[in-house]
Amino acid sequence: MTPADILTLFDDLTSQLVDRLDSLADWGWSGGRSDQYQHDVVADDLFVPQLVAAGLRVLTEESGLSGSATSRWLSILSTDRPTRRRVCRGTPPACVRLTLTGRS
Repeated sequence: MTPADILTLFDDLTSQLVDRLDSLADWGWSGGRSDQYQHDVVADDLFVPQLVAAGLRVLTEESGLSGSATSRWLSILSTDRPTRRRVCRGTPPACVRLTLTGRS
C-alpha cells in the first residue's frame, strides 16, 4: 500500500465517519469506560477493522494496538481533548485525528 493509497483510504473513512456522526443521537458517555464517549466508540468501530484489513497496524485509545506487527505502517486514531470538551457542552466534535507513521 502506497502513502497515496492510505490517504485515499483515510479520506473515504472520514466521509463514512461524518455520515455516522450526523446520525448519532447520543453524544454522551459510552458506558464502557469512565472517560469514553459514544463518538469515540463510533470512530473506533469504523476505522480499526478497515485499517487493519488494509494491512495497517492501528493504535487507538479505545481498543489498543491492532493489526500485524510486520506492517510497514502504523495509524494512530484519536479524538482530541478539546473536542471532548465541546461534546460535554452539547456541541458535536469538529475533528478526529488520524496520524500515519511508517518505518523503513
